[in-house]
Amino acid sequence: FFPKNPKKKKKKEQMKKARSNEIKEVKMSYKIGEADYQVRRRAAVKFVQAGMRVKLVIQFRGREQQHINLGDDLIARFISELEEEGAPVQKTKTVREGRDLTTILSLKT
Repeated sequence: FFPKNPKKKKKKEQMKKARSNEIKEVKMSYKIGEADYQVRRRAAVKFVQAGMRVKLVIQFRGREQQHINLGDDLIARFISELEEEGAPVQKTKTVREGRDLTTILSLKT
């Protein structure tokens, strides 16, 4: 058999390093149940501790769009619980994209 191609090996290692800049998305509604909320929180902690960025999306439908402030409260609660969990995060500005409220969380450096 032929020896491994050093160019392919180098390219593969570069791809592994590039993956750490990946963004994972966590979606929820502002009126999410407690058990579902805990599942999303645990997933986000795992992603942040792995060095990935997390895009937190709060979805609103129809009349729910009157309650954007409840979405802001949920984001604040989510961030404080991540920090209690031992995953200190910094967040970007919370942005309203159509019917969604979005913010990006990353590990504090």
